[in-house]
Amino acid sequence: MIEKKNLFVTVEAYAAYRRMTAHPRKLRICGSGPLEADLRAKVNSLGLQTEVIFEGFLQSPDIAKRLGSTVAVLLLSTEEQFGNVVIEAQAMGVPVIVSDRCGARDELVRSGYNGFVVEPDNPEGTAFFMKLLAEDEALWSTFAERSLADSARGDSAAFAAAVTSLVGAA
Repeated sequence: MIEKKNLFVTVEAYAAYRRMTAHPRKLRICGSGPLEADLRAKVNSLGLQTEVIFEGFLQSPDIAKRLGSTVAVLLLSTEEQFGNVVIEAQAMGVPVIVSDRCGARDELVRSGYNGFVVEPDNPEGTAFFMKLLAEDEALWSTFAERSLADSARGDSAAFAAAVTSLVGAA
C-alpha cells in the first residue's frame, strides 16, 4: 500500500459504485504497506468498514483463491511499469479495470473487449465500469472468456519472444 497504487481513489470508486447499485459486492484489498492505517481511516470515514475487506499480504495460492471469486481486478495505479496482477487475473479468467498508466494494459488489456482502461483520477468512470461488470452477466462472461484466451500473451515465453523481436529490430 504505497502512493502510486492509488488505493484512495480505488476506495472512492468503490463508494461511488455502491451508490449506483442496489446489490453491491464487497471490495477486497490485498497487500500491506505504509499507507494501510490511512487507507483504513478513509474506509471508516466513508462508513465502508464492513464492505471493504483488507486481506493483507497473500501468497500465490491465496491469491488464486481470491481471484476465483472475483468479478474484476482493479489496478488504478498512477504509475505502474507493468502490473503482474493483470496476468494473474487473466490466467484465472477475471476481467480487469486498469488505469491508463499501467504498462500491462499496452499488451494485455483491450478496453471494451477483455477489460476496461480508465484514467487514474476518475473514480466515477471506474465505478461505472465496476457496476457494468457486476450487473451484466453476459458481458462479464464474454470478458472473462476473452481474458482467459488472451492470458497467453502475458506468458513468459511470449515475453521472451517479444524481447527477442525488439533486440532484433534494434
